[in-house]
Amino acid sequence: MYLLEKMCKIKDKTKKSVYLSVIINELSTAKFSDGIYSENTAEIIEYINEHITENLKLDNICERFFISKTHLIRKFKSLTGTTVWDYILAKRLVMARVLLQSGERPYDIFLKCGFNDYCSFFKAYKAKFGVSPKQDYNKKTLPKDKV
Repeated sequence: MYLLEKMCKIKDKTKKSVYLSVIINELSTAKFSDGIYSENTAEIIEYINEHITENLKLDNICERFFISKTHLIRKFKSLTGTTVWDYILAKRLVMARVLLQSGERPYDIFLKCGFNDYCSFFKAYKAKFGVSPKQDYNKKTLPKDKV
């Protein structure tokens, strides 16, 4: 999570890709707390990543992977250090920030990033990054002398 947060603060795309590579490498080669690599958890993370913009629900993930909700929550937390929902939220917010920094308008991206309404997107974005989506968008779109 530290690397993910650090990556979000970097504006240089090359440096961001380096951080992303490190994160991916750590996830793919990690030795987790119980010393056992969980292929099932890796499959769940892959599934979440592939469906990040969709309406993901714990019940649906559990059905898909034939696992109880309690077991999924406990196993995911112990192997990744975060909850399933926090992981999904972080991925969606990073996606939103990338889209904002590429020039897309805030109101146009909340659905693209898997949020059901703009209000929940706005609150989560502001809590995560300390600025509103519009402020990040304006930083990108305003002339350099106005920022």
